[in-house]
Amino acid sequence: MADDCPHLFLEKEKRLNVAFLHYHLKPGGVTAVIKQQVEAVSREGEALTICGEAPTMDFPGPVRLVPGMAYDGRLQATTSPAETAHEILDAIASHWKNGCDLLHVHNPTLAKNRGFLRILRRLQSAGVPLLLQIHDFAEDGRPGVYYHEPYPDDCHYAVLNTRDRAFLLHAGLKPEGVHILPNAVAPLNAAAPARAEADKVLYPVRAIRRKNLGEAILISLFLNPRTPLYITLPPNSIRDATAYENWKAFVAGQGLKVVFDAGLKNPLAMLMRSAAFVLTTSVTEGFGFTFLEPWTAGKGVWGRNLPAITVDFVKKGMMLEHLYAALNIPLTCLNADAFFEKWRVCVHAQYAFFGLAAENDRRIQTFIRERRRDGCIDFGFLDESDQQQVIRHLIHSADARQQILRLNPFLARPEKAAADQWRIERNRRTVLNAYSPVQLARRLKAVYRQVAAHPLRQSIDRRRLLDCFLKPAEMRLLKWGP
Repeated sequence: MADDCPHLFLEKEKRLNVAFLHYHLKPGGVTAVIKQQVEAVSREGEALTICGEAPTMDFPGPVRLVPGMAYDGRLQATTSPAETAHEILDAIASHWKNGCDLLHVHNPTLAKNRGFLRILRRLQSAGVPLLLQIHDFAEDGRPGVYYHEPYPDDCHYAVLNTRDRAFLLHAGLKPEGVHILPNAVAPLNAAAPARAEADKVLYPVRAIRRKNLGEAILISLFLNPRTPLYITLPPNSIRDATAYENWKAFVAGQGLKVVFDAGLKNPLAMLMRSAAFVLTTSVTEGFGFTFLEPWTAGKGVWGRNLPAITVDFVKKGMMLEHLYAALNIPLTCLNADAFFEKWRVCVHAQYAFFGLAAENDRRIQTFIRERRRDGCIDFGFLDESDQQQVIRHLIHSADARQQILRLNPFLARPEKAAADQWRIERNRRTVLNAYSPVQLARRLKAVYRQVAAHPLRQSIDRRRLLDCFLKPAEMRLLKWGP
C-alpha cells in the first residue's frame, strides 16, 4: 500500500522542489533538523538550501549563499531587504526554471536579522508559498530577539509539538494552517555494558542555564556515594558560560562527585555505554531530545518531567510516569523573602519589556501567597545563587536531607526507577518507530503538498501569543532572570 512506501514522494506524484531558508548552517539543533529535512526531500524530490553564511560543516545537496540573510552585524550590512529578497529569488530561479513549489523557512520569528520579516514579505508578494517553521519563540524568554512588527500573514506555519500548535491557534491561526513537524531521532549506538561498567550517571547536555545544572548536582547528593555525575558539554554563550564556571568552582569547593566537560574528552557512545542511566533536569525544552535519544541506546532516562513537551511522546506510546513533576524545597532552606523579591522584579521586568503592565497582576501575588502557604518552592524556580545556598544546607545538615527525602520520596532510589528493563525496551521501540527518518519523510510529504496546494488567509495576534508564554506561575529565573 502507498502508506507503506518509505519514500517521500510516490512515483506517480509530481516531484516537489523545496527551497530551505535559514540564517546560517553552523553545527547545532536547527541545522541538524534542516539537514534531516533536506535528506528526506532529496529521496525523490529536489532541495536547495539558501543561507546567509557559508556552511562550516558538510551539508547535503546544493547550497546558495545570500549574505543579506546573515545575522545582524555579520555579512549583510549594506544589503537592503528588497535586494536580499531579489537575490533569494534569483538563487531559486537559477536552480529551477519554473521556480520552487514552496520555501521552507526556519526560525523566522527570532529577530537575529532585523530585516528578515520584510524579506519574507517581498518573497510572499512574488508568489512564493511560505512554510514558516518555529523552533524557538522570542516570546518564550528571549526578549533580545523579539520583533515588534507583525509576523507574516497568510502563510502556513509549522511547529515541533502540540503545545506550540495550541499557542498559535490561540493567537488566531487556523487549524489547517499550523502543522506539527517533530524531529527525527537518530539511534544512538551504545551496547549494554557489563554491570560493573555501569559506573556513572550521565547528563548528556550542553550546559546552558535552562538545563538546570544545580538540580542535577543536588540529585548527586542522593546517589550511591560511589556513583559520579558526568555532564558532557560546556555552553557556548558568555551568559551561560559564566554560570557554568561558577558551578564548576562550587562543586570543587564542596568536594562533590561531579565531572564536567566529559564529552570533550570521550565520545558520547562510550559515555552512554558506561552510564547506569541518563539524567535530565531541564526546566524548559523545545523538542525534548533528551527524553527520546537515550532509550535507543538501551538506557533509562530519569529526572524532571516537562508534561507540556512529553505529552506528545506519551501519546505515541512511551512510558514516562516514573519522572517527577517538581522537586520541592522548604522555604527555610533559603532566604525566602529575598527570593520572592528577586522573582517579582524579574517578572515585572519581562512584562515591561514586552509592553505589558504587571503592577496589578494578581497572578504574581497569588504565586507568592501560595508558595508561602505551602512552605515550599520547586527547586527549578531558583537561580544559581539560591540553589547553591540550598545545596550547602543539605551537605551540612542530615536533618535537612531527610526532610527533602520526605517531601520528594523519588530521590531515595533513582537508580531503581531508571533501570526498569521492560520500560527501556518499550520506549526504545516506540522512539525507533515513531520518530524515524521514514516517519519524518511521510509527514513532510503531507505538509508540503498542503502548503503548495492550499493558500490561506490567517494572521497572528501578538498579544494573545504573549499571553501564552508570560504566565507568572511558569516563569523561572534560570530562563527569564538576569
